[in-house]
Amino acid sequence: MATLRKRSSGWSLLAWNAGLVYLLLALSESLIAQQPLSGGFTNIDPPGAVVAAAWGINNAGVIVGRYKATTTGPYHAFLRDENGSYSNIDPPNAIWAEAKGVNNRGDVVGYFCDTAPCGSISTYQGFLLREGVYSSFGSPNHTNTWAIRINEAGRIVGCDHDTDTMGTMHGFVDSGGNFADFPLPASMHNGLSPDGKTIVGLYTDLVTMQGHGYVLREGNFMPFDVPGASLTNAWDINAQGEIVGVHLDANGKFHGFLRNGARYFSIDYPNAIATFAFGTNETGQIVGQYRDAAGVAHAFLLTRHEED
Repeated sequence: MATLRKRSSGWSLLAWNAGLVYLLLALSESLIAQQPLSGGFTNIDPPGAVVAAAWGINNAGVIVGRYKATTTGPYHAFLRDENGSYSNIDPPNAIWAEAKGVNNRGDVVGYFCDTAPCGSISTYQGFLLREGVYSSFGSPNHTNTWAIRINEAGRIVGCDHDTDTMGTMHGFVDSGGNFADFPLPASMHNGLSPDGKTIVGLYTDLVTMQGHGYVLREGNFMPFDVPGASLTNAWDINAQGEIVGVHLDANGKFHGFLRNGARYFSIDYPNAIATFAFGTNETGQIVGQYRDAAGVAHAFLLTRHEED
């Protein structure tokens, strides 16, 4: 693996036009009922996994994610190729690793821990896997770096933070080594459009402690909530502008969602007690995680019907 490098820090001027846009968006979305998203679900747990989640998918159908081989063990990174074959893609010397995003070139990003203890208070480095070669990188501003998505141009988004994932956490953009933190605290950049112009993510309002989704398009910050949700997280966006993510309903149940323009569709794995949508591609396939009746987490692939 290449030596850990601290990327240069940079700030970009971000226009916050949230007020009127957010009000109009909230009013219009409150009138729109959710519809179930139709399609075929497939369990895609890696062989031998006791816990799994799929986080990213490219247009060829290559999927990346994380899994555990034992219930008390660490997470490992996996890749499922277009033919359905699985590979462990932990970086060298990693104790804990999670693969989060894959672009259409096959580049994979994620994060890992190589010094115990690995868990919520660990130090994580970002990693890039390109043509079989690993490189690691870290934020110049915080001790932890979580790389979440990468587009074809090699632009990476994610979040960095210190020992907490609230006040010190910020979404970041890494463009060719120019590392820029988003100024909003408790934010996380999760999805990046192929052209690099639109970012989606999540943030926590530190006054109300409510989680919201957001769209950041060419510097314009636009928060949004799924209608009726007490929590909204946006996790990915495709070339068509469709956004997938997670919301919590009034009954305390998690659902995946797809946002297409002003329309929202709910995503629920059959008989699951919770569903989380984490990634999508240009063909409309969606990957994520569901919890079965026993509360065990599994990875899924959803292939949508053409009418959606």
